[in-house]
Amino acid sequence: MQKEKKYILKQLPVKEMECLRTNKHEMKNIKMGADEEWTLCDKKEVLELDISYPIEKIHAQTFGIKISTGKNRQFEIVFCKEKQCCFVDRTTTGVNPHDKFADGEVVMSNLLFPEDFYKVKLFATGGDLVIEKSIIYEMDEIMNHPLDGNLI
Repeated sequence: MQKEKKYILKQLPVKEMECLRTNKHEMKNIKMGADEEWTLCDKKEVLELDISYPIEKIHAQTFGIKISTGKNRQFEIVFCKEKQCCFVDRTTTGVNPHDKFADGEVVMSNLLFPEDFYKVKLFATGGDLVIEKSIIYEMDEIMNHPLDGNLI
């Protein structure tokens, strides 16, 4: 979706999930250099990410998010500035439900079956970019959360 010269990609959890948020980490106006890769978090089970990149401050050819799922396997969400597209690379994620997993041109939906804790990284290639805002929430496990009616 394009809004005021910005492209917005959002995958929002249901509102009821907000009560599971813990340990908010927020960063603003961070410059990421060309061909850099940053580890946002390591050894976490469940996270919620909210990351904003203003399009006028993106000089990288591609940038995105890598999620390590264990045993040298990873899942990537890649944004290509020149082609103005976003794609998912799950070629090294491991378990796939079938050989011809959909390519995400119509709907972008993915399930990951990690063999270890997640490691989440941001990357930029072929130029720098500015991250306007990044918020990371660790999420409490639903089984450890008291049922107070907010999750039902």
